[in-house]
Amino acid sequence: MDNKELDALKMKILGEIRRDTNGAVVGTMSDMNQGEELYMNFGVTIPKIKNTVKDYAPNHLLALELFKTKIRELKLAAIYIDDADQLTEEQMFDWQQSFDSLEMAEHSATMLFYKSPICLSVAEKWSVVKDKFTAKAGLLMAAKRAKVFYDVMDNPKYLNLFDIALEVVTLRENIHSVQSAEIFLAAIANRDVAMKKRLLDLIEVKALGDSGCEIIWQIS
Repeated sequence: MDNKELDALKMKILGEIRRDTNGAVVGTMSDMNQGEELYMNFGVTIPKIKNTVKDYAPNHLLALELFKTKIRELKLAAIYIDDADQLTEEQMFDWQQSFDSLEMAEHSATMLFYKSPICLSVAEKWSVVKDKFTAKAGLLMAAKRAKVFYDVMDNPKYLNLFDIALEVVTLRENIHSVQSAEIFLAAIANRDVAMKKRLLDLIEVKALGDSGCEIIWQIS
């Protein structure tokens, strides 16, 4: 697929998305992003974006082209049509630069990145980053990976992330990271008996503070 074809598809998708413009949702997105106008935003809902692009997936080259834009809906469309088997660490770090938005961080992590075999290695690096949403994305994609594609061979990485997540909930420096750390800890506890016991022991002695209550109801 050459550049002309990619550009034509991009414009076609944009035209379809613009027909679903919703002013009320634009306001909601601004509220979610704490008033930051990060991208051009047509206010199209997630279900409508997914429905618009479902017939284009998977298309890695088109996803790369869509994500280059400054348009919220096209960036989200890129997440939904990309081919996870073609993800590289370089691409994931490049897309991470758009994590000024909570929505973009969450959807990249839980709709696409978690599917990649390299996601846990990337999550280890992201989970210790101090900026607004990168650690959140790293821990969320590790949690989703544990829920959907758990493999005991990955336990060394999960153990490292477990310790990182414990530190996050103990220090409580970033509320976004705290919430995703709680989700990860519960997810991996539901997969590994040893980590579950360790986590429950910490909760029992109230070592995790308020996070203990948030985690315990997620453990099966």
